[in-house]
Amino acid sequence: MLVICGPSLAEAGSQPESDVVVMENNMIAAEVARSSGAITVIEKTTGTRWGGDPWDREVGELALQGGQQGGLVTCGLSRARDIVIEKLDDRSIRCVFRGLRGANGQESAESRVQTTLRIQEDPSEVIIQVDEVTPGPGWRFKTLHYPLRQFAAKTYQDEGYLVVPLGRDGYLIPSHHFPYPAPNFWIREDYSRQLALECTSLSMPWFGGRKGESAFIATLEHPADASLHVVANVNRWGQAYRAGREPSEPRILSGSVIWQASRGEFRYPRVLRYRFLPQGGYVEMAKVYREVARRQGEFVALKERVAQNPKVDRLIGAVLVGVYGGYPQHRHHPQMGFTYRDLQEMVRDMREDLAVPHAVINPWSIFGEQAPAFLPLNSRHGTLTELRSAVEYTRAAGYLFAPYTYYSAYHQESAAWNPRLEFRDGAALDSEVGKWSRACPSQFVGLAESYIPEMLRELPVDAVWVDIVTSGSVRECAHPDHPMSRQDDIAARRALYEYLRRQNLVIGSEGHKDWIFPLTDFAEGPGPRGAGIDGIGIRTPLLPLVYHDALVSYTFCGDSYNAQVLGGGDYNLKSLWDILCGNPPHWHFNVEDYDYWRPFIKQSADVVAAFAREIADQEMAVHEFLSADYQVHRTIYKPSGTTVQVNLSAREHRLSPCTVLKPYSFRIETPGREARQGQYSYELLPQATRQSRQP
Repeated sequence: MLVICGPSLAEAGSQPESDVVVMENNMIAAEVARSSGAITVIEKTTGTRWGGDPWDREVGELALQGGQQGGLVTCGLSRARDIVIEKLDDRSIRCVFRGLRGANGQESAESRVQTTLRIQEDPSEVIIQVDEVTPGPGWRFKTLHYPLRQFAAKTYQDEGYLVVPLGRDGYLIPSHHFPYPAPNFWIREDYSRQLALECTSLSMPWFGGRKGESAFIATLEHPADASLHVVANVNRWGQAYRAGREPSEPRILSGSVIWQASRGEFRYPRVLRYRFLPQGGYVEMAKVYREVARRQGEFVALKERVAQNPKVDRLIGAVLVGVYGGYPQHRHHPQMGFTYRDLQEMVRDMREDLAVPHAVINPWSIFGEQAPAFLPLNSRHGTLTELRSAVEYTRAAGYLFAPYTYYSAYHQESAAWNPRLEFRDGAALDSEVGKWSRACPSQFVGLAESYIPEMLRELPVDAVWVDIVTSGSVRECAHPDHPMSRQDDIAARRALYEYLRRQNLVIGSEGHKDWIFPLTDFAEGPGPRGAGIDGIGIRTPLLPLVYHDALVSYTFCGDSYNAQVLGGGDYNLKSLWDILCGNPPHWHFNVEDYDYWRPFIKQSADVVAAFAREIADQEMAVHEFLSADYQVHRTIYKPSGTTVQVNLSAREHRLSPCTVLKPYSFRIETPGREARQGQYSYELLPQATRQSRQP
């Protein structure tokens, strides 16, 4: 049973003066309503009023499991039996909600939620801390959505956007209309879902919003047990439809945090920091988080990495070449095969004939056993001597040889099968999806210790690429031999990378999660596949604005940078985006297809990878959209002042009276150098006209 309660269908408005408790500084004033606990913040520089939940005037929802009926009951905090709002001093307010109850009348008489709001001067922040969640006898804490739908913008009324660092780059979700560069514009109309912070989606634990000339960034402390709820320009049309009525709520755009139980309990305080930025936007938000990452030790500059391990220099500006060959479970598929001699010949051709100066060779399926076992090495592709020769040749060419490795994938038919290694959450894990994350992270270091030393004795590799570990969900394990919270899960994954670093390896990971960035040197992986945000959000380089000079970042081979138009992986547009972001290119294929991709590899190495190496240690200081459809971009890097302008659309864009950015083109301007520019050709012309054109 799921009951959502609270006053229905009313918009939040200003509370009477006598009903609010106020604290303020020179930049902001925060109000808390005595009757409901509703929170309002006035950002003084622009006069912007950031209010609470526009739908129910509800400050939060507590989900409890149990009671007489044993179901899930969601209780509105603003409907609690007792609400006490107490000003502790000039800079802090305590809120206590007792006797929480659902709309069906069920009440946990001894339930209690306590929060504390604090205001800070420099930087100007409102800090919201959940101090206590007591569910009461017979009830179990599940989630607390607090503050609920806070600081929302009204769709098509408020000019603004929500900022979500999802996937490899990030997204803006505008609240206003803009020319949508695709025929499937209806995707933007109805979308509301919950996105998991730190687990499968967000690369950094923050989000932000802009309304008019004011903005905020919200950062989470210890976000393993939290998720981000996004309402993206919708109302409750689904509920209204089922009730046979028109929806009366406004369409809104909001992001708010749902705090999750940790192994069935509240366990520790939860903290959310809102910093307000007058005249600010997503770039300023990213720069705020860049400083947070520095303070927390998540930011390790590439210069520092090279000083710690000189082999990292071979990674900078390197073309990433994934040689598929199949997962081990495809070992009998004839078209997934390659020989180690083929692999060495490909490397020779890249280095000597194509003159590619820097590359990472990432072969899959050099191991002969099903996951999680690595060894013995795969003899179907050739002898150990031939594999060792390919590795040594790759290193002599100045490249990195980074074999695919796995720790979370776990196959029951493997010789290493041991039920004690399993992750358990009470659900069946014998599906294809389950195989990829079936091993519990608490076992990762033990698995690595079983295989990595012998692999390094057999092969002189200087890098590894780790699959799934940082792209899969952060979870709680219920195995009786190794139970874990989500925080324990993250610690176990980090422990694997710490072990690999002690082997003096250059490390790559699938997925971009900043809790692993201090321990990994490059990251490659999927964007928000399945999250549904590609159709409603505008791809924005939030991650490079924070980490460009601290991490070598690659695309996912099947990820498109213009999914509204293409819906797939177009390497031309990827190359333009990588030039914009100063990232090297990524190619992934079977060896037998190398000749097909060979000219593209050469082209991307000469243009994309060379520029990425040139500015690898520079900060992306500025990003801006130059067109109303968000398809023309500009980035600026410092300290060089290099400016990159990219047009991802089929329309030309005039940069100045004398300079036009042609469709699918780029322009790089560096002080003291001649401008560099290029264009991909996408033309549909009659044959006679094409023949008459000058080259």
